[in-house]
Amino acid sequence: MSLKHLTDDEMQEYLDGNLSLENVLSVERHLESCSFCKESLKQYKSLYVGLANDEGFDLPKSFAKSVISRLQAEPEANSHFNYANIFLTVLGIIIAVGITFYYLDLKPLGKAISNILSAQYEFGMAVAESLETFLSGLNTNRGLLIFGVLALLVIVTLDHFLVRKFLRVER
Repeated sequence: MSLKHLTDDEMQEYLDGNLSLENVLSVERHLESCSFCKESLKQYKSLYVGLANDEGFDLPKSFAKSVISRLQAEPEANSHFNYANIFLTVLGIIIAVGITFYYLDLKPLGKAISNILSAQYEFGMAVAESLETFLSGLNTNRGLLIFGVLALLVIVTLDHFLVRKFLRVER
């Protein structure tokens, strides 16, 4: 008895008649000595006969129309774009950047950038000075930044509790 059993592919190729004569003889020799592979082949033959006798089924002509009508009848759940989540995400990023600016001294960063830009180009000198002034100004305008973030939070809250409530009633 052989130590190696036939693979499923080998049995299917044998039943389909896709093996060379040499391979067919090899499979048949193996089947003579291996009861496990004989049983597997018997099951495959039974499956092949069942599939050959299967008539299948035909869908009624109205099947496609009934499926399409059901799809159109179902309400579109969660199909609207959720602007509130995007807005809150952007707001969170703005708050994180604001807090970072609040606790960091940005003057050294502005000076480093101005040194890099001024060393490269004359035009870079003007840009570097503007950037340094802007970054320094961010440190002094913390109150304005905090006020802006709080204003955005109030707007989101009003939108969520008042405006959307009225929009839901109108639908």
